[in-house]
Amino acid sequence: MPYADPEQKKRSDSEYQKKYRAEATVRQKAWRQAHPDRQRWYTLKWKYGITREDYEATLERQAGKCAICATTDEGLWWGYFVVDHDHATGAIRGLLCSPCNTLIGGARDRADVLRSAIAYLERGGGA
Repeated sequence: MPYADPEQKKRSDSEYQKKYRAEATVRQKAWRQAHPDRQRWYTLKWKYGITREDYEATLERQAGKCAICATTDEGLWWGYFVVDHDHATGAIRGLLCSPCNTLIGGARDRADVLRSAIAYLERGGGA
């Protein structure tokens, strides 16, 4: 039913959302659980602009290994390698295991921080 008053439409939409939000949430969660791969590939396309084929080609170029530590363990949390990207440009750098992705993120994508961490470890961790 069309509304002449835009405020009435807003109120009506809000009431509808309140009434059906919980139901829709349950339905969406069930769909995501029933279709985990479709959700995964949709998210990669939306977030990084890459398709399943792009992801698999990158994984093949990396011989099925993390680009940093060469583990074949795809991920502690999700079961996939993480798509590493440059936060400034959005460019995809490679696929990483979860610990290596956390390492890069913890260093705020700064090579100087990582070099400093290496020096710290090589001298035994002390000042």
